[in-house]
Amino acid sequence: MRAKGRRVRFRCPGAEGTRQGILTAREIVEIDEGPASSAAPVRDVAKYLLVVDVITFDGDHPEPWIRAAYYRELKDGRLIWGSQTTSTHACSEWARGLLPALQRAIATCQDTRKEMNA
Repeated sequence: MRAKGRRVRFRCPGAEGTRQGILTAREIVEIDEGPASSAAPVRDVAKYLLVVDVITFDGDHPEPWIRAAYYRELKDGRLIWGSQTTSTHACSEWARGLLPALQRAIATCQDTRKEMNA
């Protein structure tokens, strides 16, 4: 998981083709709960790890991009990349649109939780 400095490569949908670059930073956050549809208590099966990567792409990409994904760490210690797809955008896109949307969604969750406990 400590992949800073490694080359990364992935295919983009449509006609965008393949992008390659270098992983310049990685943040990892342990998540207490996995998917709500899980039949077994998640902690009994695996630990979920949110992974946020900063990637500097080769070519004509003037700014770094951020990729959000996750790993599952099984009880035997194996790590499995859990994201079939990732959310990968330029840093400016995260700051301008995605981060404010996440902040509003979190506020909605907090309001809903308060209403449920009232």
